[in-house]
Amino acid sequence: MLLSMSRGSTRPVHCLLTLGVVSGQLLKAAEHEADLLAHPCIGLEHLKLGCLTLQGRVAERDGLRQRIPVGVPRRWWRPRGPRSALRRRAGSIQGG
Repeated sequence: MLLSMSRGSTRPVHCLLTLGVVSGQLLKAAEHEADLLAHPCIGLEHLKLGCLTLQGRVAERDGLRQRIPVGVPRRWWRPRGPRSALRRRAGSIQGG
């Protein structure tokens, strides 16, 4: 079964998708949860939130959602490796 997403997924979620463990309905619910939290990719926490939503366990979902931070810590969430765009930009700003 081919599932489509508007964003990427973390490695553990990708493995679950490859194995066919995640249904299309659960993936859609997880993607919605990632949208609400302004997260750039779907992680295991979004699958858990989606599962709780589909099961109608609203109180548990709301409790879990409050413990997950909204958004990403900085504008560019990629790692700062030697070829990172953020590293080059920071160097050019400091160097003039």
